[in-house]
Amino acid sequence: MELPEFYDIYEISYVPFWHTRWFLIVCIVLFCTIICSIATCAIMWSLLRWKKRNIPCDVVALKMLADSAIQNELNTGLSNAFYTTLIKILKTYSEKRYHLCLESCTDNELFVRLATTQIPAEQLALFKNILMQATNAKFADASIMQDQMVIDHECATIIVKQTTHAAMETARNINTKKRQQGI
Repeated sequence: MELPEFYDIYEISYVPFWHTRWFLIVCIVLFCTIICSIATCAIMWSLLRWKKRNIPCDVVALKMLADSAIQNELNTGLSNAFYTTLIKILKTYSEKRYHLCLESCTDNELFVRLATTQIPAEQLALFKNILMQATNAKFADASIMQDQMVIDHECATIIVKQTTHAAMETARNINTKKRQQGI
């Protein structure tokens, strides 16, 4: 039996690095890492976006009323800045609660638009008193006593709490009527 003849090697065989097994493994790991990080970022973004949408407007308004900035204005007696901030908070709350566009409204237009909503009469009267004091503080340069500012701050808190309660009661009444009617 005759052995095959081998040819002499005249050159060195070179394998490029992108053809090696290590390069393939590193590429697969890198690709999987990038895909996982993109998926994680997308999930985190959607969760944060979902959490921001589900905060009720009354919770936001009560938090803003308890915020240190408005408390600082209340304690220092800066009536103009206090009432400007207070009206801004109440406008934002009313926009979200009653689905109205109140951002560009004056204080009088704000009251007229709120009078056409389902806001209870007691809260509407409190709102009117706050708007009158705000008008005096902002435009007539009247010096509002700090006691009155504290009262108006408490009235704003009452408005938010009671309209939230009234909205929940209205929803309950509608649901009970639907159940009674068999809808």
